[in-house]
Amino acid sequence: MNVHQLRKILNGVPGHLEVILSRDPEGNGFSPLDDVHTENCGYDRENMDLVFLELTDDLIEQGYDHSDVQRSATPCVALWP
Repeated sequence: MNVHQLRKILNGVPGHLEVILSRDPEGNGFSPLDDVHTENCGYDRENMDLVFLELTDDLIEQGYDHSDVQRSATPCVALWP
C-alpha cells in the first residue's frame, strides 16, 4: 500500500479516532501509533528490514554506519507503535 491509497481509505474517517497498529498479519497483538518517520526511510524487501537511504551526520552521531544504509531500498513511510 502506498500513501495515496492510504489517504483514499482514510478520507472521510473522523479525525478523532485513534490509530492502532497490528503487531503481525494474524492480529496477535495491537499497539497505538506513536511515531511516524517520513524522511530517509527505506524498506529492504529481501531482508524485510527498515534501512536509511543515506547516512547523515546526525545518524553517525547516533552510532549508525554505512551498513545501515541501502540506497537501492524502496523509499517508505515508517509507522512505529
